Amino acid sequence: MFNGIGTYYLNWEHRSDRTALATKWFAIFYLPVVPLQREQIAVVSSGNDTVATIPLVATMYTLRDEYRVIGRVPMDWKKVVWTYLYAYLWMPFLLAAPLLVLVPLGYWATKVDDLRIIMAFFALCALYAILYIGGLLAHQLHKTRTGM
Repeated sequence: MFNGIGTYYLNWEHRSDRTALATKWFAIFYLPVVPLQREQIAVVSSGNDTVATIPLVATMYTLRDEYRVIGRVPMDWKKVVWTYLYAYLWMPFLLAAPLLVLVPLGYWATKVDDLRIIMAFFALCALYAILYIGGLLAHQLHKTRTGM
């Protein structure tokens, strides 16, 4: 995957023999577009590469997993439909849900005369949005890597 365009695995089903069934998807902007095939795979190696470190601020990593394809299995169309529903209905709803609360509060904040209150409100909104979206992405990554 390069800049959100390429292939990646979704719909993981981990098995007791230390392999997994997963659907390979073609994605644009990290959104699943077309399911290509369902495969039984084994994770050969998993790790992180450090891309950049900013002292006392952050370290950025790339995640790299290497898989060995054991074979193709029949496509699970029920999982394909659930993936589309999750990616194009549920996730947009989760991302837009805070706006249902923030927009009325933002309207209230504009009626307040004290600029410090308005600035604090929008700073809290921005912090909440960053943490909320980051939490959703981290949860998705955990589900993808562990199957839970």
